[in-house]
Amino acid sequence: MAAFTPSGPAAVPPTIGCLEGIVRALPNTAPGLDGIGAKIVKNVWRAAPREFHWVYAKCVEEGVIPEVWKKGRLIVIPKGNDRPLTDPKAYRPITLLPIFGKLLERVLLRCAPSLVRGISEYQHGFSPGRSTVTALQDVLTTARESQRKYVQAVFLDISGAFDNAWWPMILLKAKQGGIPPNIYRMLVDYFINRRVGIFVGDCAEWKRSTMGCPQGSVLGPTLWNLLLDDLLRLPFPLGTKMLAYADDVTLLIEANSRAEIERAAKSALELVSSWGERNRLSFSSAKSCTMTIKGKFQRPPVIRMGTESVKSVTSTKVLGVTLDTTLFFIQHAKDMVERPGRCFGKMSQVSASSWDIRYPALRVLYKGTYVPIVTYAAAVWVDRVGNYTVRTTLLRS
Repeated sequence: MAAFTPSGPAAVPPTIGCLEGIVRALPNTAPGLDGIGAKIVKNVWRAAPREFHWVYAKCVEEGVIPEVWKKGRLIVIPKGNDRPLTDPKAYRPITLLPIFGKLLERVLLRCAPSLVRGISEYQHGFSPGRSTVTALQDVLTTARESQRKYVQAVFLDISGAFDNAWWPMILLKAKQGGIPPNIYRMLVDYFINRRVGIFVGDCAEWKRSTMGCPQGSVLGPTLWNLLLDDLLRLPFPLGTKMLAYADDVTLLIEANSRAEIERAAKSALELVSSWGERNRLSFSSAKSCTMTIKGKFQRPPVIRMGTESVKSVTSTKVLGVTLDTTLFFIQHAKDMVERPGRCFGKMSQVSASSWDIRYPALRVLYKGTYVPIVTYAAAVWVDRVGNYTVRTTLLRS
């Protein structure tokens, strides 16, 4: 998988003080197969800090990751969509990894700042100071401030995305970024003999991983950003740009005519398809869609990926917010009434007298479930609350 190790000075292992800071900052996440949680790891550090530091320093110096820390327990979580429960794609796979291994991933990132430095400003996922809100605001700003007559958005779906990330390409891009040789060897070792097991009762089924960024790992999001970064830097036509939140990718085209949009889309999507072939990732035209977010056409532009047309829509859900062609968020307001209503109904059942739940507990439930649904991404749509339809729809929630 890695024929040549890059040259250059090796990364220095973290000092005992630096490692202590990483250990203290460990979040209380679910443990891996060994059942060891963050609290135990912190107690081990307090009992034997020098021995603890020696192990991790050796891993960095020699560029290795112990194999026992690469075994994960696979759990599947329903996505909550309309797919039948018998469909494997109705579930999201999460890998529960050993805390000691996830700590080493944090050390690896600390020793290789080149993995996160220089990521495109158009990547809003897994980046400090950026979020779904900043990604959506980027789309809205482009539509509202464009000097062109029309803005066309193409929302692209990457098939499999995280699960299909090709490891050799990740290693190549890490090497091109100037990663230290010992950290590169660690990254190569990170991909070797990775195994996940799914447990049902007393039965276990193990499978060797050969691709993908493990969802549940510390390093996975960084590796995905590294893989996707040059997609956002492709030489798109003038007035065209691409932005992303993790694997949710949006192509924005500013133009003065329908024909100009179609020409720009054709050129841009050819570049995107070629990038996908090089990186062994495919874009699904059936799950992608396009929408005019500035201007109005009697007949929408025809956007094609290869020989297949991308479906034109008047509203679609993007990063949890329903966008429509007017950008007034009327449909989003209607969706917000429905979801909190269901949530409130369930809370009402829980708060029945037979449950004996007191007011302070109900307040916690209210703030932790109902309020986040209503206020999600409020910075994006709050300026439209002055619209009568939006305001009256929201008041019904």
